[in-house]
Amino acid sequence: MGAVMGGGALKLEATHLAGLPVPRFSPAAVAALTRLGAALSRSNGTQDHATLAEIDRVVCAEVFGDERVDAGLAALTAAASSRLEARRHRP
Repeated sequence: MGAVMGGGALKLEATHLAGLPVPRFSPAAVAALTRLGAALSRSNGTQDHATLAEIDRVVCAEVFGDERVDAGLAALTAAASSRLEARRHRP
């Protein structure tokens, strides 16, 4: 949805975000995301892959349901890889 910038950056504008569907998170998911966001803020800009993966799991559980988290993660990973590959091969 975003505008691809140089160096691999992706620019998101208000018009991009307005079309982004956001689920209604349960109170438990909000609490988990709050905790995970705090953990990320303490990571001082380093890549905290475990925390990012847990955030993905919480969001996928809200979007796809607890029983379909793994399938949802697989689908999102495939879609992201496909989009990245398409951007790499653009003229």
